[in-house]
Amino acid sequence: MEESEALLQRIRELEEELAQVRRREEELADFIDNASLGLHWASADGIILWANQAELDLLGYTKDEYVGHHIRKFHADSPVIEDILRRLSAGETLLNYEARLRAKDGSLKYVLISSNVRWEGDKFLHTRCFTRDITARKETEEALRASEERFTRFMEHLSGAAWMKDLEGRYVYANKTAEHMFSRPRCEVLGKTDEELFPLEIAAKFKANDRSSLNSGTSVTVELLPQRDRVCHYDIHVFTIAGQDGQPVLLGGLEMDVAERILHEAVYL
Repeated sequence: MEESEALLQRIRELEEELAQVRRREEELADFIDNASLGLHWASADGIILWANQAELDLLGYTKDEYVGHHIRKFHADSPVIEDILRRLSAGETLLNYEARLRAKDGSLKYVLISSNVRWEGDKFLHTRCFTRDITARKETEEALRASEERFTRFMEHLSGAAWMKDLEGRYVYANKTAEHMFSRPRCEVLGKTDEELFPLEIAAKFKANDRSSLNSGTSVTVELLPQRDRVCHYDIHVFTIAGQDGQPVLLGGLEMDVAERILHEAVYL
């Protein structure tokens, strides 16, 4: 009798343990299926075997439209997916591999793929692929790149000299017109300070006028002699360029050669 009761108790314990295992499996399956990160498995020949809801939502496909199809169908760049499949078949682990996926509505999604293969001995069972959407970041980067290109085109067409220095006084940008002021190609200007580019008395004058223009918020007229046969006068306006935190990160300058105006005023005064 006691043995029977002990056996029944053990059966109840095993049933409870089995129920707990099933609950954990269900919780894990729910976690994976409803994770915010896209996940999918693919076979050795590239057929999608399973995908979670986040991946389906990312691309806008139903499960029937995605699972059972070749992964190649959803990649915008054939060389990229061929390289991914080749590397995974060779046993590599991919971390943050950049790719473009084609959504159902025709749009392109920029993603980072991290993936490896589940092996059983030498047998390729399936890939384990995590897909992270970086479309918003890429669009921001593209907008920034386009903005920088517009800025560069604008600065290159200015009639005056334009430059930027870091907070240590090293030139980080100079437009084509600035070469006249420096009397040298701008490739020889970038990374250098005024002390390295001009005689010390002129460099000191630049520094003083940088401070004066910054303090007053107005242009300062400077007389320079960069060439042997001509005295040059520049109206220089210096300003700070702030970073995202509002603190200055660069010093900018716009300089107009006003020698003709100075000469005209001298003649008629």
